[in-house]
Amino acid sequence: MITYNHEKFIAQAIESVLIQETSFPVELVIGEDCSTDGTRQVVRAFAQLHPNIIRPLLPEGNVGMHRNLQSVLQACRGEYIAFLEGDDYWTSPQKLQKQANFMDSHPDFSICGHRMMHIFQDSAEGTPYPSPVQKEYGTLEDILRCNYLPTCSVVFRTSFLPEMPAWTRTLQHGDWPIWVLLAERGPVGFINEVWANYRVHSGGVWMGASTEARLAGLKTTIKTIHKHLTKPHPAARRAALFNMHLFGASQFCRQGDYSQVRTRLLLALVISPVAFVRSGEVRALIGKQARLYAIKKGLEPLKRRYYRARIWAGAERRKMWQSAKALVGR
Repeated sequence: MITYNHEKFIAQAIESVLIQETSFPVELVIGEDCSTDGTRQVVRAFAQLHPNIIRPLLPEGNVGMHRNLQSVLQACRGEYIAFLEGDDYWTSPQKLQKQANFMDSHPDFSICGHRMMHIFQDSAEGTPYPSPVQKEYGTLEDILRCNYLPTCSVVFRTSFLPEMPAWTRTLQHGDWPIWVLLAERGPVGFINEVWANYRVHSGGVWMGASTEARLAGLKTTIKTIHKHLTKPHPAARRAALFNMHLFGASQFCRQGDYSQVRTRLLLALVISPVAFVRSGEVRALIGKQARLYAIKKGLEPLKRRYYRARIWAGAERRKMWQSAKALVGR
């Protein structure tokens, strides 16, 4: 667990670890990065109450997310490591046991995750993530296309984690590069059950940033990861960038910035025309723009490109079908 300025949330996070029902011992290593609120006092109080379980790491000065995470990883002694940041919490007392059982029964797997709920600030309602259609057994290609493993859901095999390369410490995202490094060494498991809550609040590192900053950080992370892969995965890289632009379009749509919605949709179209015309989310976003801003300058070119892409995709499918028929007829 890494934590910084989570005074409002850290107790619930720690308690969700303490209630875990397991047949094996569990230790909780907490990296408290010199918070300016009362987080450190809460961590110390819990450590005094549970000295056999909680091991706090309390640097004298703020070291930043990456160094804090590295220190925590180096201090962990378990066969498996689970991630839980200080503003999230687990909701099932059997979470760790079930994931350990999965990993024990799949000794070649490097990592597994599960679904969780997005709990939004000042709201009791949540939204499940990711989609339940995720495959139970994934590959490096899958995790390169989309970071579908929520940080608070992950359990991974400690022996499969290499020493963290220096390039990972330059990125805004600390988790995705780790999942990629692990997926290079073994398959990815996914359990379609909700066992955690991810808290969305303005004080979070990710949610506290602007949409533009988040998209820029995502783009840098994707390009850096692919730069350091042992072999190229161009299709996965295109898919990741397509998903990034689609995410940006959705965020700008919520903000009512329809000019940026159009820009992000155009970028998604350029990167992957076939994925563009197959995407239900793209159709929904275009429909919303058409209903609300049909007279806005620039919408007609977007619609024309959309339909041209549909025609192009259909032509490509017909070529593939003709090739397949020719092969069958031989």
